[in-house]
Amino acid sequence: MTTDVVYFFDIELVDDFRDELIYVIENLESDILALQNDEKYIESVNHLFRVFHSLKAHGSYVGANEMVKVFKVIEDALHILRNKKPPVKQEVIDWLLLILDFLQDWVPQIEKSDFDIDPIDSYTLNMVKIASLSTVSTDKIMEKLTVLIIGDNKEGILKIDRVIEKFFRKVFKSSIKKAVESAEHYKSDIIVVVSDLQDTNGLKAIEDIRKILERRPFFVVASKKPEKDVFEKLKKISVDTISPITTESNSIVEKLRHLAEANYGNKWISIEDQEVKEIISNIAPLPDTIVELQKAVVNPKTSPRDISTIISKDPILMAKMLKVVNSPIFGLRSEVTNIQNAVTLLGKERISALAMQESISTSFKIPDLSVYGINELKYFELARKRMELMTAWYSKVSFGKLAILATSSLLGSLGQLLLANKIKKENRGAEFSLLLNDTAPIVAESEILNTTSEDVTADILGHWEMSNLLVDSIRYSFNLSEAPSEVKQYAIANYVVFYTVASASENQNELKNTIEEMAEFLEELNLEADAYKKACEKVLEIS
Repeated sequence: MTTDVVYFFDIELVDDFRDELIYVIENLESDILALQNDEKYIESVNHLFRVFHSLKAHGSYVGANEMVKVFKVIEDALHILRNKKPPVKQEVIDWLLLILDFLQDWVPQIEKSDFDIDPIDSYTLNMVKIASLSTVSTDKIMEKLTVLIIGDNKEGILKIDRVIEKFFRKVFKSSIKKAVESAEHYKSDIIVVVSDLQDTNGLKAIEDIRKILERRPFFVVASKKPEKDVFEKLKKISVDTISPITTESNSIVEKLRHLAEANYGNKWISIEDQEVKEIISNIAPLPDTIVELQKAVVNPKTSPRDISTIISKDPILMAKMLKVVNSPIFGLRSEVTNIQNAVTLLGKERISALAMQESISTSFKIPDLSVYGINELKYFELARKRMELMTAWYSKVSFGKLAILATSSLLGSLGQLLLANKIKKENRGAEFSLLLNDTAPIVAESEILNTTSEDVTADILGHWEMSNLLVDSIRYSFNLSEAPSEVKQYAIANYVVFYTVASASENQNELKNTIEEMAEFLEELNLEADAYKKACEKVLEIS
């Protein structure tokens, strides 16, 4: 009698799930398109979230595992969208409609209560990432940015200041001499130089400032039309745009608007909390040894001896590095007693990344990380496991890229150290932990804090003036569709390694499924899937 009741209940669940799923698929398109309507946005996104949350739960009951995987990806995306303001990017609408096409292809099987469907390929599920789900207007971006106007033409500087001050958060002004002397201390987002471009010394000063502030967009306003050879020189030092000072005010603003959009449209982190921004801006600079080390490691001509010489300048750092190298995690057969041997054994890329981590650990007080379900020991264990996996993988793919990837994989979760404190301070730990039980950290962070640890990490590294490639490889790691072409492979590598190591704490079957999913994703992109799988077997000890 009991068996009959259970059997009847199971059939009823299957019938309910089938009917619910068919109804949702038939009515989904209008809900997706409604996301483009500002007035209907909140209602539509909340409705869609509830629908896919329900489908995920009911699908789990009836064993529709492939469907549940898809529903979870969509639910994670909708988690983010619920905390974003419209408009939604067209690519997100297109992605949701593409997923709908797959769901519609399932209908004939679903009508027969057959839920053993063909899975949606990993490429489709992974290429639209949740960090890029909504747009920010250029005016909003400009409101967050600061501008530094440099020049000796006081009248010209005041004119530009009056034109642009209402569009930007803050406008600073400096003479050319002072700017040359203090350029490395300026943190402004856009540099505007007012010059007549006739003076050789003035041009040399602009070139010097440009070298120091190489990461910032550079806009020159000329009080006189530059000669052709001057124009060419400015282009060679990557001046972004040049305008005569007589240009209409709205034209100058429009050019600055283009610079803001091109350079910060996809990079601006979503932190709105001024407290967190203030914490980042006040983080102490990295020691000179670490700065020198990071510049050296990306230079292909740098030898292991060069790296060991730089580390030897800081005896305390050298002692810490030898302690790390001799720790059980690296499993060396005999004790390493000098830094040059350490560099030779582990490679300059890993040593440089580890040196930076050691330095950072003294800059940050490690907070209570229990909201992330880990402690300090586990945090560093996961970081080093990511680096080991990345090294094992990319040593077979591209040694040149390891100079960036070893560091990015090791430091990619640095932002958690700030966000954990923020979550605890706001007494939202229980809420955050509850979300983590059902979704990825990036979704929980976005839901609670409206930012992600990857974005915060990138902003910290940007504050330290690390290379664009390192910063952007982390910033775009969960925003692959927006990654510039020169960054994309680095961002994909970080995404795959972070996703894999995060799954390593699950059971072996879950980890194996993740590795297969990521390998399929890499194959779709014509990247080295076999090398990745072999690296996983070696580092993660897949049985």
